[in-house]
Amino acid sequence: MRYLALLYLFSSVLAFGQQTTGTTPEVPPAPANAPSTPVSLVQSPEGNPNLLNLSVGGAFVYDDNTLGGYKGGDVDWGAIIDHRLEGGSLSLNYRGDYRDYNGVQGYSGTDQFLAFALQKALNRRWSITISESGGIYLYGASYFSLQPLQTNALQVNPYSFRTEFSSSAFSATYQKSLRLSYTGSVSYFLSRYSGNSPFGMTGVSASGSVAYRITARTTLSGTYSFSDFQYQNLGGTAQIHTGYATLSHQFRNRWNILGSAGVSRSESSGTINLALSPILAQLLGTSYVTGHYDTATIFPYFQASASRQVSRHTSVSISGGQSVSPGNGVYLASKALNASGYFSYTWRLASIGFGGTYNRYGSVSNSAQAYRTAGFSASYGYPLTQHIGLNLRYDFIDYSTPGATINSVSPFDRDNRFTVGVAWNSKAVPITLF
Repeated sequence: MRYLALLYLFSSVLAFGQQTTGTTPEVPPAPANAPSTPVSLVQSPEGNPNLLNLSVGGAFVYDDNTLGGYKGGDVDWGAIIDHRLEGGSLSLNYRGDYRDYNGVQGYSGTDQFLAFALQKALNRRWSITISESGGIYLYGASYFSLQPLQTNALQVNPYSFRTEFSSSAFSATYQKSLRLSYTGSVSYFLSRYSGNSPFGMTGVSASGSVAYRITARTTLSGTYSFSDFQYQNLGGTAQIHTGYATLSHQFRNRWNILGSAGVSRSESSGTINLALSPILAQLLGTSYVTGHYDTATIFPYFQASASRQVSRHTSVSISGGQSVSPGNGVYLASKALNASGYFSYTWRLASIGFGGTYNRYGSVSNSAQAYRTAGFSASYGYPLTQHIGLNLRYDFIDYSTPGATINSVSPFDRDNRFTVGVAWNSKAVPITLF
């Protein structure tokens, strides 16, 4: 139920961030999205372009993990506002929850999330998009289930019991003709971690793209992006340059496909403390020497996605790719490989959804050892009354570092989670996680 608050806004936010007047959706510039499970409606609730929905719910949770598991409950609440303006849209989303799992420290506590998005056509040629979001997540809000929200720079982090982030973005599009358009964007991102994650990050990104509509259903574009990341605790810096081309096409059978290919270059620099052997340490009078690193890495950038609105009630999507992300508080700039797939079906107000993700990260700055996450979720929602619904959910997530164990710094590396809850909504909207 806590994911219901993302139900409508982020389908709008993603559309705002990836569409401009007269152009087709495009893969966002590096850093690319971390794993996510978009929460959206298959169709607009009650056919109304304006939406105000308040929600509150409670759930019982049973968790079986490698440390023996736990059980407990949570209470969540939220508000969604979506308003269609003349030539644009305005969205506001708030979600909060409190959970208590047998008083276990780190598992119990509160999550908070707030997001705002404005899209507006200024005139016949110019349009702008402004978005702002921020949140507090326990264990990255991703350890017990597939993550409901990932901004362009927020990664899964099981090392930190508390993740705080803030993200701001602005983009402007100039529609030169019916076929040709130009888009420029800037964004600012900040992340902070607690526990065993010392490297919080502050970053800025800028990108520019040119899109040309070849036919009514096919668009070709080229994009260049630059990102600069500064890490806490003398973690160093990273600069990411990415250039890529994107081709998108909408088939008459409702399939939408998109593919991007290009090159990324990562430049990382900083200082590192090197441990000395006991003999050298005795001779030099110190156990460590400080050295400077400055590395550059070039590798392919690619993204691909396919989605289909099978009917008014059914949708399916798959996506995957490789890009550079700024890190997760332990790893610095990282090469990220990801794949995901989702299916949802609604009838009347009931819904069923399935989704899975796979992600592999390898740092290009401070570590050569890669780690991966994989997860699966299934959810069923059923309306008990017009405004009260029952939700059943199962989540599985696996986190592992090849050839190593993370139990010394992380709660567990494999988790099965079962949730049974009831939610009240001021609007009669279906609950679907995918």
